[in-house]
Amino acid sequence: MTEPTRVAFLSHRADRTGAPLCMLDLVRHRDPRRFAVNVLLGEEGPLIDDLTAAGAQVEVLPRKLARGSGRILTMRRVVSKMNAHVVHLTSAVGFTKSAALATRSLRIPLLWHLHDDFQDPKFRRRRAWVRWLSTRIIACSESIATEIASTKTTVIENGVELPRLPDLADQREARRSLGLPEDRPVVLFVGSYTPRKNALLIAGAAQRVLAEDSRYTFVMVGGGDKAEYRAEVEARAAGVEGLHLFPERPDVSTFYRASDLVLMPSMMECHPRVLLEASAWGLPTVATPVGDVCRMIQDGRSGWVIPVPTHEAQLLDQLQPILRQGPTQWRERGRAARSELAERLDMRLYVEAFQDEWSRLAGERAVEETA
Repeated sequence: MTEPTRVAFLSHRADRTGAPLCMLDLVRHRDPRRFAVNVLLGEEGPLIDDLTAAGAQVEVLPRKLARGSGRILTMRRVVSKMNAHVVHLTSAVGFTKSAALATRSLRIPLLWHLHDDFQDPKFRRRRAWVRWLSTRIIACSESIATEIASTKTTVIENGVELPRLPDLADQREARRSLGLPEDRPVVLFVGSYTPRKNALLIAGAAQRVLAEDSRYTFVMVGGGDKAEYRAEVEARAAGVEGLHLFPERPDVSTFYRASDLVLMPSMMECHPRVLLEASAWGLPTVATPVGDVCRMIQDGRSGWVIPVPTHEAQLLDQLQPILRQGPTQWRERGRAARSELAERLDMRLYVEAFQDEWSRLAGERAVEETA
């Protein structure tokens, strides 16, 4: 029997958002007969249990070394012990730069999977060392590939699984389980409580909508490590009837089942996972024209694209005409969003594309070693 290709994933984060969840998708849906997986993380977090359940061997870098000068040597030792055929990095940050240096010193092929917004100056400065250190670059969006501008780059858009669409009874049951009113349209936000997600503006706009019209329910699901900003969001939502805040959790499917419309008025995104998940559940999204959003939804057909809001009143003005259209028209756009998604972003094809890349890199290394 052929030995499985050993893939070592390295990620600085262990939360259940964005790039870490894409890593989890690959670990969870890979062919375990062909690929064995180790994961090195830069922090403790809820993703560890998910990765372990998916069959990965997980190790966490000691916090005192996670940002120290000994990090590269420690990573070199850990990666060497993993005996990996391929190293797979997520995002372009200091942690993964150290990982890349350690990997290349071991002459292991390096696949860099990028989810970062390289229009952001801090990430733009990192392009040179991504191009220099990587063997292969995978961008999750066309916008990232354009910014990286390397012949090593190919685009593999994030995949998504298509669940069974909930009927009215499913929706009501989901609302009951969350303690929400069963007869009011639900408007949902899922994401970190951070300025780039405009979470505070969402809470403020929701408060103002509900002050004039109590027919809606607004739900915000998230968390994040920006404690002061999170406290502002929580303070703004406190005591507002019809606005419900829930902490981050591993499975948000119940929230999608309960909802009618999704809000994503972000200042910055690349290939947003929330938009994919919402479309998979047949929900339309109100989003801003950042990253690949305008490639992912058609304004007025499968969702709405609004200018990036800078204050609550602006978001409120943009949101009110959409709210007035009501659930019937929202559902039409949600069905269109799901249909467009199903044609392009199948999870099986997504995972197969990465498995092909891992196999190719491992094969190239084997040829080099026998030359």
